[in-house]
Amino acid sequence: MKIKHFLFFNLLAIFFTSCVDYTDVEIIGRKDIKVEKIDQSGVKAKISLQIKNPNNYKISVVSSDLDLYVNGNKLGKAELKDKIKLKKNSNDVHVFRVESNFKDAGMAVLPSLLTAITKGSVQLKIKGTIKGKAFLVSKKIPIEFTENVRL
Repeated sequence: MKIKHFLFFNLLAIFFTSCVDYTDVEIIGRKDIKVEKIDQSGVKAKISLQIKNPNNYKISVVSSDLDLYVNGNKLGKAELKDKIKLKKNSNDVHVFRVESNFKDAGMAVLPSLLTAITKGSVQLKIKGTIKGKAFLVSKKIPIEFTENVRL
């Protein structure tokens, strides 16, 4: 019985180490950023990113740890609202819906919001990581970009 368990776990280890050859996923660039809503409660935006997955298997984007900045002021955490699947051997544009609330920012939000309302645009910065998962393996991918966005 012990030999069967030993063989099973060795075969399982060989399977996972030989079949899962990982190449880093690459963010080619951002295509578009649209701010759908900005008010005293938070920001809703859609970010289109071109992402290259050179692997022979699909990867699911399962979570994020992103900080949102408007006009240089940190406003809080931005949360991905949808799960994204990167097809195997793909180089596609994916739309990420992001939402953030201002509960952590306090009064620092007001000057940025007033500036945004009067100017009609804001400098939006997102910095952090997104987590991708394939099979039982997960990896974090760093993201950082800044762009002026019209409201």
